[in-house]
Amino acid sequence: MKTLMMILFAAVITTTGLFADDSAQQITVNEKLAIANNHLKNQNTDEALTIINTVIEEEPQNYRALRLRANIYFVNEDFEASLKDFDQVLQISPRRARSYFDRGIVNFALGYDELAMDDIEKAFALNPELVKHLESKPNFGEKIHDMREKAHTAKFQVRHKGGIINTKKGGLITKFKGKH
Repeated sequence: MKTLMMILFAAVITTTGLFADDSAQQITVNEKLAIANNHLKNQNTDEALTIINTVIEEEPQNYRALRLRANIYFVNEDFEASLKDFDQVLQISPRRARSYFDRGIVNFALGYDELAMDDIEKAFALNPELVKHLESKPNFGEKIHDMREKAHTAKFQVRHKGGIINTKKGGLITKFKGKH
């Protein structure tokens, strides 16, 4: 009889979920990042920022969360906060070419043209394929638009092991060495 009661009790707990594991109902960090990114794509920056801040509270060294928050700040034109987050991203993960490029765009927005070009040059040195990737996206978004706006007022030259990138007439012009 005692055994039958234990089996019935276990069955009730299992079917009603009285002592169900809460972790099964919790959203993972990766899911939160995806949700926040989706909000950002839909221009819901307040919701994106709320979600991403909870992730950063849970995992303050999560470079992906910090990078996403930096992008949210950039979209909201809070360039100082964006720069601070990109600085943190690059302290945590200093080999992220795309983060150097993005921080360069933020530096452009702040008027730090020389720092911007240093970051962009570092990005291309870390990942020469980034140049081709960016060139293949003519409407890359606000970041490239901002870079092109700056290029209208000044000429810059970025050297990387694949060649030279000049900004001229608002566009990126690449001159590669060798076969590409």
